[in-house]
Amino acid sequence: MKANQPALGPRAIVPAKANDPLGDANPPGLLRTLVYGLDRIMFVQLRRQVTGKCSNGQTPSRQHTGLMQNSEKPAAFWYGYQFGKWEGDTFVVQTVGLDSREWLDGWGNPF
Repeated sequence: MKANQPALGPRAIVPAKANDPLGDANPPGLLRTLVYGLDRIMFVQLRRQVTGKCSNGQTPSRQHTGLMQNSEKPAAFWYGYQFGKWEGDTFVVQTVGLDSREWLDGWGNPF
């Protein structure tokens, strides 16, 4: 927590000295995208996968069905790696492999 130096919130410092990952041209990551609406995501259902596409052209998520086992651990990625399955009429998605450099918010709360 102390290593994160935000330009926003109660622990804010001068923006030029902040170290928010967004300041290094990194994507906002899955959590900040979904929670803060930093980007819009369109979901497309295909035969073997559901794909989420950001309006800026980045592909944050691809929910594979039946292609990945729970025991597989992919490399860390800003938007993680999702796999899902249908439980009745509900599509349940599990996300793994989120990059630990992500912040939960602009206040520097660590992931």
